[in-house]
Parts: sequence; structure tokens; C-alpha cells
Amino acid sequence: MDGAAESRAGYAELTARRERSVVSDIRITAVLGAGALGAAMAARLGQMGQEVRLWNRTAERARVAAAQARDVTAVAAAGEAVSGAGAVITVLRDGDAVAGVMADAIASVGEGAVWIQASTVGPRSARALADLARAHGLAYLDAPVSGSTTPPVRESWCGWSPGMMRPLSRARPCWRLLAPRCCTSGPGLRVVRSSLR
Repeated sequence: MDGAAESRAGYAELTARRERSVVSDIRITAVLGAGALGAAMAARLGQMGQEVRLWNRTAERARVAAAQARDVTAVAAAGEAVSGAGAVITVLRDGDAVAGVMADAIASVGEGAVWIQASTVGPRSARALADLARAHGLAYLDAPVSGSTTPPVRESWCGWSPGMMRPLSRARPCWRLLAPRCCTSGPGLRVVRSSLR
């Protein structure tokens, strides 16, 4: 290995160690949705040391994605995926899909877990999903993502109400495994912009 290659390898290892050093008490993450973005997010979280449970309505899709990733397990039921998870990330087609899946699974989400809603669903569905979470006493963060699967999250806009600072603080270390650069701005309903550029 020449000097330049050795230097690049050393830098890559240092970067990986820094990323793994992000501290979170969340050890198990459920990812609901094994489309291109959901599968990439699950793989990234597994790579960074999370135990990931991946669910998809088409079970074979989750199995294929899990087989190609480290520390990602495909599960047959959404309720099984979320049970005992510290974070639940929904990455589904639209608001109706998210509502349908979570209506059944939300009763299995444990106390203290954070629901990170990463699907692009629009304001009306976002409010309905927030109401669903509130009715079950579940911390909810609306964080629709955009970008390609490499990196898995190029940009995320995360909105929360003033009373949601604690779940945001708890979820952020987990979310930063996907998007390490975060900044906040704006009064009232605040926005977090995350980027892996």
C-alpha cells in the first residue's frame, strides 16, 4: 500500500470511529418500510452498531435487504419490529400507508420510544399522524427525508412542537448516524436540517 492509499485508509477508519462514537441510549431501531430509502437507512444504522429490525408489507423485500446488511433482521410483523425498539422509523409510500401500518403496530411500541416519521406525507397527514402518536402517549418527530440512497439521508426537515425537546434530544444521536450534520433555526415550530454531504 502506497503512502496516499495508507493515508486514505487511515482517514476512513478515523471517520468510522468518530461516527460510532455518537452516543445514544437507543440500541434497537425498527425501520418500517424496505423500499430503496428504508433499506439504505436500515443498512446504515446496522453498519453503525444499531440492532435493526426491518419490516415491509412484502416480506421478501425486507428479507433480501436484511441479507445484504449487517445487524439487520427482517421481521414478519410490524408489531414485532417495534416491540422493545427505542426508535421507530417509518419510511413508507404515503400518509395513508403510514397510518394503516402504525394503527396496528403502535400498541406494541414501548414506553419511552420515539417515532421518527421519515415518509413524505404532507401537512394534513403529518398532523393526523402526530394526533395518533399523542393519543397513545408516543413521542413523535416529523422528519421527511429527501435525497438519494447514497448517502441514505441527504437532507431531512424535522419539525417538532416546543414540548418535544426531550424526545428530539433522545432521538438525535440515532438520527445523526444517518445524517451527522444538524443545525436548528426558527421560533415556535422549529426545523432541523440534516445533511450527509
